[in-house]
Amino acid sequence: IRWTDGSYLEGQDMWHMSGLHRDVYLYATPKVYVRDHLIFSQLDDTYTSAGMIVQLELHNPQQQAVDKQVRVRLLDPEGTEVTTFEAPCHFEEGQELLTTQLNLGMLDNLQTWTAETPNLYTVEIAQLDTEGNEEMAFATKHGFRTVSIENGRVMLNGQRVFFKGANTQDTHPVHGRAIDTATMLRDVQLMKQANMNTVRGSHYPRQPKMYSMFDY
Repeated sequence: IRWTDGSYLEGQDMWHMSGLHRDVYLYATPKVYVRDHLIFSQLDDTYTSAGMIVQLELHNPQQQAVDKQVRVRLLDPEGTEVTTFEAPCHFEEGQELLTTQLNLGMLDNLQTWTAETPNLYTVEIAQLDTEGNEEMAFATKHGFRTVSIENGRVMLNGQRVFFKGANTQDTHPVHGRAIDTATMLRDVQLMKQANMNTVRGSHYPRQPKMYSMFDY
């Protein structure tokens, strides 16, 4: 426990506790690796087709002259491949960061994302050497949707949407701010039973595993 009872009153919506509350881990990367990625997509007026661009940032800490390849593979919610795109990446000597964009083009007959139809595509990203051998790979989820404000109303894929949700904090009655997986899953189940479609991560993001539960 940290600070005084007055601090708890001032904290308003969270308990202040010491210690490590979440998983801590180390992972290894190749000497050159994909450090970050951004996904851009924009549905057309029919909300069935979209252009898609995946932007990758590669990190070369030793600043050596080197050539790599990157590959982006898109899978639909059923796991069927939609498209694949590869691009070369060349580091000059002394260059530490490189940003490249892979344009997957227009994608048709998409299954869009809403709270009632949470269709998620899988974006597989891989880095390869010049001979095509995979050096690292990871995957992330992506939902095709368009959010806009029209006449003061929030629209999702052209349909008005109402937000029904709650604030959420890392708080457990026994373990403090260390939340176990079972409790997180129970929270999500209770929210869905209450017809919630929105969660406000009050002042900080929730754990990645809880976002995976939201997706599921």
